[in-house]
Amino acid sequence: MPSEAGKNASKAPRILIVDDDPGQRSLLDSFLKSQGFHTVVVESGERALEILRSEPVSMMISDVRMPGLSGLETLRRARQEQAVLPVLLVTAYADIREAVGAMRDGAVNYLAKPIDLDELQV
Repeated sequence: MPSEAGKNASKAPRILIVDDDPGQRSLLDSFLKSQGFHTVVVESGERALEILRSEPVSMMISDVRMPGLSGLETLRRARQEQAVLPVLLVTAYADIREAVGAMRDGAVNYLAKPIDLDELQV
């Protein structure tokens, strides 16, 4: 029989973390787990779309500039899969036009790296 903690963990929102930088993935993973979230961590937009098609996810946090499928294209395709999926984009190369385009495409926010973890607290 699952413990009460195990039951609560399975009810925790699942956050999909998408970043080609292992350090950034690890930082977000550790922080979100410490806040009580369940995380799924992948290194590419292509892998993120596979996860979105096969597992329930409450939110996606994605880097913008990655090899292969960019974070912006991942956002567009993710919104086709799950129209109401909240998506937060992060980038080391903040660009106003890109940020406006991301918000227009459905991103809930667009943050510059290094991420201030206080901004992620709900």
